[in-house]
Amino acid sequence: MSDAKCITFEAVQLNDRSEYIVRAMWPDGYEQQITGFTDDAEARAWITNDSRGWLDWTARRPRPSN
Repeated sequence: MSDAKCITFEAVQLNDRSEYIVRAMWPDGYEQQITGFTDDAEARAWITNDSRGWLDWTARRPRPSN
């Protein structure tokens, strides 16, 4: 996936403070949310340890036809 180096990740606490998400920001401006983190450290650990695998999976997954 050639755009993988341009994707940025950010740990963000939801406004209601119920959980954290990781926001993936793509070069074309599209944003995705990875949910289910209980705190900032857990979200940041996912970015450090698991985001590369997620990007690899995203590149291989089937795309819906328009």
